[in-house]
Amino acid sequence: MIGQQPSPTKWWRIIAAATVAAIATTASGCSTGPHTSTAPSVVPSSPGSTTSSESSPRGLSVDVGSVKTTDADAVAAVFGVLLGSYDCRSDRSIRDAAVRAAVLATPQLAKQLRSEEGPKGPVVHWSLMASHDGYTTVRTRLGGLGPNPPDQLRTAARALSITVEPHGTAWHAAALAPQPLLVTLHREARGGPWAVAQLKSLN
Repeated sequence: MIGQQPSPTKWWRIIAAATVAAIATTASGCSTGPHTSTAPSVVPSSPGSTTSSESSPRGLSVDVGSVKTTDADAVAAVFGVLLGSYDCRSDRSIRDAAVRAAVLATPQLAKQLRSEEGPKGPVVHWSLMASHDGYTTVRTRLGGLGPNPPDQLRTAARALSITVEPHGTAWHAAALAPQPLLVTLHREARGGPWAVAQLKSLN
């Protein structure tokens, strides 16, 4: 569409409903073979990874092991924190944060997060931050764009805002503008663990 872009709130209403419906339709598709899980809440890191993403960033404020994965809000919020937590002392680029976030993603999204061309967190001035031995802290906010669409048996959607703030030695930068996202989650059965299945920017 040419001209004025829809507001984030309007995007939320349009995209959230369409995305949840699409994933729900896919998840409920018929299969003639035995049923296998396609969305575990925790995806192990791939062996032989060449990144340094296994290290815990200095500014990371959450413990992934304590996340209540049956709570869609908790999974979405912690995923956002992981996506924006960078540490120049141990990371090679913001891509390492996406690799860490893959632990709360479906296998399909985890594969994308681990690829060079996959989704990643808010962009920072890496070379400037690295020159100050920098790292980031992250604030996330759920909601703010109107009511969530009703959770389905296997799908849910959350509006999530990620705010990244860089820190460093004798240096502190202003927080980046909040990045609004639509986070779509998937689970295999009622009461089962949620995993992030898809990300869409609401900018």
